[in-house]
Amino acid sequence: MAVKGVWFEGRRTPVVVNADTRSQAISKARSAKRRGGNKVVSVKTLTGTQASQARAGKWVRTGPNGEAPGKSKLRGYGPKPK
Repeated sequence: MAVKGVWFEGRRTPVVVNADTRSQAISKARSAKRRGGNKVVSVKTLTGTQASQARAGKWVRTGPNGEAPGKSKLRGYGPKPK
């Protein structure tokens, strides 16, 4: 079984599950998630580093398109001061 991350709409972090196929991963993630949308944005097999983070109980912070964790950290601060 591979460690897969399932990203749902409206969430920045994935639900991490052990599954062989995409459909298995989606069904396991839907039963494990606590909040957020039900629409699946992305399903990916996690890298070795991400899988070890998930096993240690830490957040996998990569976005659904593979963007860096800090990509959206400036959202909500408004326009730059002049």
